[in-house]
Amino acid sequence: MRNGSSLVASRDFGRPLPLVDGLRWPMADGRWGRKKPLTMLPLVVLIFFEVSGGPFGTEDGVAAGGPLLCLLGYTILPLVWSLPEALVTAELATTFPENSGYVAWVTAAFGPFWGFQEGLLKWLSGVTDNSLYNVMLAANLEIFFPQF
Repeated sequence: MRNGSSLVASRDFGRPLPLVDGLRWPMADGRWGRKKPLTMLPLVVLIFFEVSGGPFGTEDGVAAGGPLLCLLGYTILPLVWSLPEALVTAELATTFPENSGYVAWVTAAFGPFWGFQEGLLKWLSGVTDNSLYNVMLAANLEIFFPQF
């Protein structure tokens, strides 16, 4: 990578890729594309829902620690955890302007084997995590509609 130039190293460390030109960069088919950038607040919200699945489990937290501790946790945790993670994600996403995300980052750092492992484990995590939400929704619906 040359500092201050318009080139960055690609994930295969061979072919240089041009840096973002405003909001345009080269797409996979060779054309120059245009995308709307992701700002900080939506990125923090996305990370919150990716990590916690949203507000499910809030009742247990309030019952265990009380409303003050629960509100403090929901206020402080995003600043301590989600904001730094959002900044790292934004830095890596601008360094590797492609759609593969984690896989591109891990492949560039550790090689194609570990990049594949990251993609596979992320997929397995998503499958198991998303299947839990259906069970939680059914349990909540059973509380509100016991006749079913």
